Amino acid sequence: MRFCMITTFFGAESFGAEAVYVERLCDALIRRGHEVHVIHDRDSFSLQRGLSSPRPFRPQELLHTHAMESRMRSLSALWTKLTAGPGPKWPFVRNVLKQHDFDVVHFHNIRHLGGTALIAHVRRTTKARLLMTAHNHALLGGNGRRGLARLDALIFPSAFERAAHETRGIGHERTACLPYFLPDEWLPGSIDTPPSTIIWRNPYFLVNCRVTRESGVHTLLPVLRKLPTCDVQIAGDGPYMPDLKRLSTGMANVKFLGVQSSYGMQRLYANTAALLVPTLEDVSFDYPSIEAFGRGRPVIARDIGGLREIVEAGGGLLYKTDEELESALRTVGANIRLRRQMGESGRRAARELWSEEKHIRAYLELIATLQSVKDVTASRGGLSTRG
Repeated sequence: MRFCMITTFFGAESFGAEAVYVERLCDALIRRGHEVHVIHDRDSFSLQRGLSSPRPFRPQELLHTHAMESRMRSLSALWTKLTAGPGPKWPFVRNVLKQHDFDVVHFHNIRHLGGTALIAHVRRTTKARLLMTAHNHALLGGNGRRGLARLDALIFPSAFERAAHETRGIGHERTACLPYFLPDEWLPGSIDTPPSTIIWRNPYFLVNCRVTRESGVHTLLPVLRKLPTCDVQIAGDGPYMPDLKRLSTGMANVKFLGVQSSYGMQRLYANTAALLVPTLEDVSFDYPSIEAFGRGRPVIARDIGGLREIVEAGGGLLYKTDEELESALRTVGANIRLRRQMGESGRRAARELWSEEKHIRAYLELIATLQSVKDVTASRGGLSTRG
């Protein structure tokens, strides 16, 4: 089949879990013989990257990418924001759609491309099956319902995210819950992960995120000041990094590693006591958590959003207060047996719940179901208005 992914951020010009998911989904489909194209917005990344470093990215040789870029990127972004429509971005998208006979168009993060209004434009241009993954709460805004009726299916990465939308009355007649997945190389036994060449004074804890205020990394500092022998390594970058470094001045147990490659992250996960997820946002899903599970490491996460769903399925501890966080750090840091038990539980969950094969099989089965519906509709007298 021929797929087209439409999203804002992709590859090196990206941040956020949804960009990682789109990249991994593309790779998995290409390795199974499908043709995959990605339309993404280089202008939006340039406007929003701030101090963020480009993400290490090696594209699949067979991947077709189409990057939107204009000399009037600020004007284009303003148009999209004021009109809640694709505006100047639409001709680029339309030309790609007309040049290729796509079987599936899959929308991801399209908030900066005109939001769900873009879906109606695409429906008028192609007969492809239209999917959308609601990666976050973007649809819960005022224009969230526009265009959704034109979709063939709406996908959620977690039960938490689906419930959040249904509570607001935002849904679709055909929905699916497809959690993110780990590529095959992240699962046990798939690679020979070398030991870290860095020698730490104590077992270290790991943070892996885009460093914004909402990521909550700064909330770890008061607890870490009381635990000077508790080392924390922070992988990532972002607009809040200068403030975080200023707030942690003089703290020898806080280290900043910058943006890491996939291989670099696997090494860090393999040598950590646990992953810390202090986010202040109602995240729908957390990729670093299942990555840690894939390497057999537990997770200590704030009890917020979809994190409970992930941690309870895998292995780790949840916290709501600084006191609970301190207790978790002390417990996990001192108890090697507990770390191994929780890590092994997470490893089993990674294999059973978040494997690449399980995800792609469910994804392609959903598309096959949509095609069957199309065929039945056509046999009854023509295609429906939804294509």
